[in-house]
Amino acid sequence: MSEKEKDPTKGLKRGQPPGKMPAKGEDRPKRTNSEVSNDSLNDGSIKQQLESMEQALKFLTNEMKSILKREEIESLITNTLSSILSESEKRNEGRLAQLKNDLAKEMEETLQQTVRKQVDEKVKDLTEYIKGLEFENETLKETISSIKTYHKQSIENITTQVNENAQKCHDAIKRSNYNEQYSRKNNVKIMDIKEDDKESIPNLTSKVIGLLQDKGVELQNEQIMAIHIIPSKKGQIRPVLLKLKSNNDKTIIMRKRKEMKAAGHRLVDDVTALNSALMNRLSLHPAIETTWFFNGSVFAQTKNQERIKFDIHDNINSVISDYRANRSK
Repeated sequence: MSEKEKDPTKGLKRGQPPGKMPAKGEDRPKRTNSEVSNDSLNDGSIKQQLESMEQALKFLTNEMKSILKREEIESLITNTLSSILSESEKRNEGRLAQLKNDLAKEMEETLQQTVRKQVDEKVKDLTEYIKGLEFENETLKETISSIKTYHKQSIENITTQVNENAQKCHDAIKRSNYNEQYSRKNNVKIMDIKEDDKESIPNLTSKVIGLLQDKGVELQNEQIMAIHIIPSKKGQIRPVLLKLKSNNDKTIIMRKRKEMKAAGHRLVDDVTALNSALMNRLSLHPAIETTWFFNGSVFAQTKNQERIKFDIHDNINSVISDYRANRSK
């Protein structure tokens, strides 16, 4: 059965009796005033409904505007996921940091135990080794001490022997110098005698005897043991060395020293090299005024007019101090 058959009033206008079709044209009946009034009321209600629907549409339009767009939804989802991932990463980082700390502590403890064990083993080995070294060191100390004592005694003996030998050497040099000087006690050196070409000993002897005779000294050939020319510095006239038999003859000649010097010929003693070096040292000393050689010894006069005898090994300052100390007593 169709819906029309079920409801015969469906499809009819208000006021139309059921079972009849609406009239068309002239066949349509005229409406009464009440029907027209009812239609006016119905039209006002529809207008209100339309206005209400229009307001509803505006409201829906505004609501639709406030609904999130697709991009905003995607952005919101992205931000939410990012926040979730960030929070998850932070949690994971915290867990990883904790795991790292735990692993580091565990490794540190393991390493400490391993190192401590190895250190203990090394310390034990070193302790035993040090004990062995200490024993060897004590043995070496005893050996060195005994060797040191032995060598110290040996050094003392050697030092004593060296000092004795040095003293003996000084004494030997002193005696040798004295003996050498004693052997020259009758010698006289005559300076500034010009040599002739191919000078001979007889000619030189005659020349020296003639010079001395001019100054009042009578000298015979028999009084002369030897005569010869000795070397000198380059460019200087070589001195003549006259060796006499008697010291008395030398004394007679040396008394004419002033006259010979005035004639241009100096007379000097034949002094050894050591005594000559001593005289040079004395002449350079600031406290010494003059120095001379007499009867095999060296003398000097200080600026305080002190006449002091010196030896080849003397310390000049010490000798002067000792001389003044002894004189004050």
